[in-house]
Amino acid sequence: MTKIIAEIGWNHMGNIDLAKKMIVAAKDNGADFVKTQIFDVNQLKKGPWDLDGRREIYQKASLTDPKYIQLKKFSDENNIHFFSSAFNKQGAERILKIDNNIFKVPSAEARNYKLLDFVCKKF
Repeated sequence: MTKIIAEIGWNHMGNIDLAKKMIVAAKDNGADFVKTQIFDVNQLKKGPWDLDGRREIYQKASLTDPKYIQLKKFSDENNIHFFSSAFNKQGAERILKIDNNIFKVPSAEARNYKLLDFVCKKF
């Protein structure tokens, strides 16, 4: 059976009302799932994102636990599955704590063995 996943990622830019509109649009257009991203800007190593403005974008788009819970509840109320990807074990632990049983390993983390080991054991 085919399932459609709408990637919201961090395109909501931290705006919960926009994220909710994206969830409704995904549902209205036939998606079965919506996916966001969990990350902590404080865990970013120094990199090109410090020079080109991406760190500020990441900071703005970062979902706190209360915002994540709010979006998951909103998705549940709108009968669309909600889940996230995380870029490290700490992010995966946050998702698990919020009682989610779906996790997507980001492509860039396909060799993050600490994350993969944790996800295989917990999800």
